[in-house]
Amino acid sequence: MLSPHEFATLMLVKDARHESDFDQADLRALLDKQLIELVSVTAASALPRMTDRGRALLARLYACACEKRQSALATAAYPW
Repeated sequence: MLSPHEFATLMLVKDARHESDFDQADLRALLDKQLIELVSVTAASALPRMTDRGRALLARLYACACEKRQSALATAAYPW
C-alpha cells in the first residue's frame, strides 16, 4: 500500500523531466515496490523513472477515478 506522499511522488516522477528534490524515503519505498528505477545521468547523479509496473498502477488508478466520476455524474443527473 502506498502512503499519500509516495503516491504523490510517483505522480511527480511520471512528469519529471529533470532532477527534482524528491523525498528520499518516498523514492526508496517506490524503488522497493519496483514502481520506479534510477537511471544514471552522470557518474554522480541518477534520475528516477517510472517502471512498467508504476505506469500500470497509475493507469489502473486513473481508470478507477474515471469510473467513479462517471457514476457520480450519472447519479447527479438522475437522482431517482
